[in-house]
Amino acid sequence: MSGRESFLMTSILILKLLAFVVLIVLAVSLYGALETIRVPFLGIPATPSDYGLDYEKVQFSTIRNVELTGWWIPADRPSPVTIIIQHGVGSNAGDMLPSSLCLRNDGAWNLFYYNFRGHGDSGGLHTSIGPLELEDMRHAVAFIKKRWPKATKRLGLYGHSLGAAVALVGAAEMKEIEGVIAENSFSDVRRTIRRFAWIFYHVPYYPFIPVALLMASIQMRVWIGRFSPEKHIGKIAPRPVLLLHGELDRRMPKSDVRALWDAAREPKELWTIPMAGHGDAWLVVKDEYERRLVDFFKAIFGGKTV
Repeated sequence: MSGRESFLMTSILILKLLAFVVLIVLAVSLYGALETIRVPFLGIPATPSDYGLDYEKVQFSTIRNVELTGWWIPADRPSPVTIIIQHGVGSNAGDMLPSSLCLRNDGAWNLFYYNFRGHGDSGGLHTSIGPLELEDMRHAVAFIKKRWPKATKRLGLYGHSLGAAVALVGAAEMKEIEGVIAENSFSDVRRTIRRFAWIFYHVPYYPFIPVALLMASIQMRVWIGRFSPEKHIGKIAPRPVLLLHGELDRRMPKSDVRALWDAAREPKELWTIPMAGHGDAWLVVKDEYERRLVDFFKAIFGGKTV
């Protein structure tokens, strides 16, 4: 074999290996993109009627004509205060009922629960891990203010996980939000996806995650990787923020809440719950949990304590 033929054979082999590597990267990244926007289907475990509460089920349109569903639980007497409750990925409004019904506060405040796109019985099939859910929140606020103008003169937010992250970014933008409770929020979606990929699939960041984020963003038609509560939380001040964090949370570790805390401005409060993971703080310290939620909004809106 001549030197030229040897060079050609080696070049072809290298090209084949490169093509194989590119194929592997694209395949793994495509799987990662699909997993990023996939919503695990979970049924709605309960409705307000299961707790003996009167409520109104509502439906409203959001961006790209996605229909969202929600529950309006009116105060026992006319109240200008409404607290909006937001769930996390794979969860829904029904999952938020047990930990948040303390905010009924003897019926002094209105409560509004709604399901993000792709969750509960709302329309849509996927999650954007923040950007489109922020649009959902904008439409939810606009909807309740138009539907119940006298009952939504004052607004508070309580969210868990993705719902907490959206609450922080949304409150920074919407000055009518007077206070935010954010439980187990992530600080930056890119870091969260990077961490999830390694913890659950042992996939390194490079070269897979940037390609997966690009693919997921193309699918959702929005840039997913730019969603960062850490970059917005400082704009909520001088309105108060309460950050809740379970010490055993592997999904949103201490570094996330620390980043949020450092970026936030006064007035701010951090409560770290020992022995609590992602979403079970209420089960671990029920009485203190409910007291802190109610006291936070009571300091803003008035009302009775638990």
